Amino acid sequence: MDEGLESLEALLPSTLGLFPSLCVSGRYVLGGHDREHSGSGLKATHLPDGRIALAVTEASGGGAVAATTTARLLAVLYARLEDGANVRAALAAVDRYARRTPFGPGATMAVAVVDPANGVTEVGIAGHPAPLRLTDSGQTLSYLLSPSRPLGTGGVASTDSFRLEVGDTLLLFTNGLLTASDGLVRDGITRLEEAPGALEPDCYTDQDALADRLLRTMQRPAGFVEDVAMVVAQRCAPIDDFHFGGDLAPGEPQRCTAALSTWLDDLGVSLVDHVTLQQAVSTIVSSVVDSHPETVRAGLEVTGTLTDEGVVEIRIHDASGWQPRGSAHEHGLVVAGGLVDHLRLFHDDHGTVVVLRQPVGRTVPLMRSVAQARTNGTPTGAAGTAMTSELRSDTLRVSGAVTATDDVEFREALHEVTCSCTRSATVDLSGVTRMPGHVVRTLFDYLERASSSQVDLTVVTGEDSVAAQVLTQAALPHVTT
Repeated sequence: MDEGLESLEALLPSTLGLFPSLCVSGRYVLGGHDREHSGSGLKATHLPDGRIALAVTEASGGGAVAATTTARLLAVLYARLEDGANVRAALAAVDRYARRTPFGPGATMAVAVVDPANGVTEVGIAGHPAPLRLTDSGQTLSYLLSPSRPLGTGGVASTDSFRLEVGDTLLLFTNGLLTASDGLVRDGITRLEEAPGALEPDCYTDQDALADRLLRTMQRPAGFVEDVAMVVAQRCAPIDDFHFGGDLAPGEPQRCTAALSTWLDDLGVSLVDHVTLQQAVSTIVSSVVDSHPETVRAGLEVTGTLTDEGVVEIRIHDASGWQPRGSAHEHGLVVAGGLVDHLRLFHDDHGTVVVLRQPVGRTVPLMRSVAQARTNGTPTGAAGTAMTSELRSDTLRVSGAVTATDDVEFREALHEVTCSCTRSATVDLSGVTRMPGHVVRTLFDYLERASSSQVDLTVVTGEDSVAAQVLTQAALPHVTT
């Protein structure tokens, strides 16, 4: 396994939070890269004020450095949101951090903060595709957020607010979902807007099914060229609480744990959380039942709820006089307490109560896209031809597919045509067939240097070309011919 993929797996969340009134699902698909995986990331977490924050981001370049940069940008975002900042202020803080950190400039991000109680939602983007809203009937509503510059490039985030109705779904995604093998962002957006209408109605009540079907619909025969990070969040009605009551004899605790297993499956908790909670409850219930003589049945009531913070809280109430005394029963408490995040035992007028609390999440699968067929190291369909550059006087013409491995050559060509940003020059990108984030970052860097030196750097693209669509999304000044 390469270093970049190891870092990516270590930094990607294995789960996204589970919440009663906002059903969230995430996916990460590894694209068919030449060498390095991109620094895409995703996150969903509960904020202290009760709202839920969702985000996807992508750092330019690839490998371990890009993955680490993505994790840092998300950490800054959530620190500001947890302090009470709105989306615009939080993105401004991330922008300042990106400007000061290596490989931060050029990263992009989309954020949504949802109040599950009333559906009021803030969204914001920095150089990133805007989130999509899907109704429960499959209608797609696009948010026409104005294009904004990537993080760390001197821009201002584009933001908006609206009400997410019960049954509506919010979709956040990285560019890898759109560009496929032709590099055309606008075509990808059109396909994505049309995709939900062709899906089965059942998909709109199952976020995992919706995420998987959208990925299958958007993936071309050659597979995804770039990594795809995606978050699907639906405002939903809370699931009913768990309740089990009855008298249990020795050997019968599985009646309770079987019912609990069904409830946890309905919640959609990850396998690790499922096994952890089921084992902890089984240990306590068995300890209660086994403490009674064989002829006496233990009267138990077990309840469970998913809190707004994404924590499953289970209460085990015994009204038949159970006291966890003796090494065997005390050992059961130790085992259960070691499994869950929090265990509390207390006595009231009606008996003994054990409270178990465990933060839970829904698994984020790490999947592989269909491998690209390759010719001389270049993915077929992703480029047509490898990058070429031609320098004539004060004009640099770049054609073909620009990949992460071309970054040094592209920078050197810009350095030469601008004479280290001391003379005016033109960069013609009309023939570019693929344009990853690091190209945008480099162009912003040289535009800023040229402005500081009071010389002109003109970027030229063809109408509706790959470069035109990418630079429009990034709000980078350019001329269309």
